[in-house]
Amino acid sequence: MSQISKKSIVLLACTGLLFYLIFLLFIRIDIEKVLVLLSRAKTEYLLLALFFDINFIAFYALAWHFLVKAVAKRVKLRDSMLAVIMGWLGDMLIPAAFITGEVIRLYYINKKYRARYSSLAATVVIHRLLSAIAFVLYIFLGAFFLAFQRVFVAPTVFKEMIFISLLAGGFAVLLLSFILNPELLSKLMTIASKYIIRFLEKAGLEKYSGDVLSGVESFKNSILLVKANINLILLSFFLLMVQWACGIMVPYNVFHSLNCNVGFWLLSLAYPLYGVIDNIPLGIPVNAGLLDTAMITTFILLGIEKNTAVAATLVTRFITVVFEAILTSSISLTFGIRSILVELKK
Repeated sequence: MSQISKKSIVLLACTGLLFYLIFLLFIRIDIEKVLVLLSRAKTEYLLLALFFDINFIAFYALAWHFLVKAVAKRVKLRDSMLAVIMGWLGDMLIPAAFITGEVIRLYYINKKYRARYSSLAATVVIHRLLSAIAFVLYIFLGAFFLAFQRVFVAPTVFKEMIFISLLAGGFAVLLLSFILNPELLSKLMTIASKYIIRFLEKAGLEKYSGDVLSGVESFKNSILLVKANINLILLSFFLLMVQWACGIMVPYNVFHSLNCNVGFWLLSLAYPLYGVIDNIPLGIPVNAGLLDTAMITTFILLGIEKNTAVAATLVTRFITVVFEAILTSSISLTFGIRSILVELKK
């Protein structure tokens, strides 16, 4: 990484943190109260939060593994887990709407098993779409149960959450239905191939046209292969449902550690608001400052006291940033990167 790039990343991170500090001053938090809340946090709930955070990563990897098995049966669970963990670390260091992580896990499996990128890319696309659908389903379940339990949520906030979930869920379902339709998929791939080849011709790279056509055909065949294994798709979707539940359980246990009994379904509604910020490729490592601001704002809008919201966000972010960074980097350096170096030497 060049010196200019490093300076840019540091500048972006400092800008995000400065924005966060200004926000805290604006809402006038009581620092002493926040510190008291943190000092009285219950250890048993914090340990549960760590447990669920580990499983949040693990079930995400498991869901992808079973999709990969449809196109590359030789891939072992250990390597699928390592690929996702290394990708997870990459997303934290270079946030780009999780594209960094996808590239890293494809690269690892390709080097380890000589599997084609186009075949693996098909599993990544389906995995992301299934994850989006599971995510949206939790929002609707949360809205349903809160309405059933007559828990008050500000109408404007409620409408915004439903709108975001409908938009994301509708797009994911529509795209997935297109992809899993053989005739439509074939037409889309043909159109995509023509545009890519035209671009290559204009750029004077006609010699790569054959590789593009081969890759597109491989991608299409991999999609159809995954579709033929409908049981694996259903299993992957179930595991992603479990994964999102684990994700919600992280702030759930953090709030309980602070003696604030925030309901599971209320927190399931919080994800679309601050989750959108986390998916914007701003280039800021771990979206420092901006995601924290979005989380606190969301919690306050859902009726949580502002000092408690700040304390809960600090703890949650410590888990999802510091703890995950230590966990994923330790595993990546100990197993993943060493394995890639071995394969490159071969």
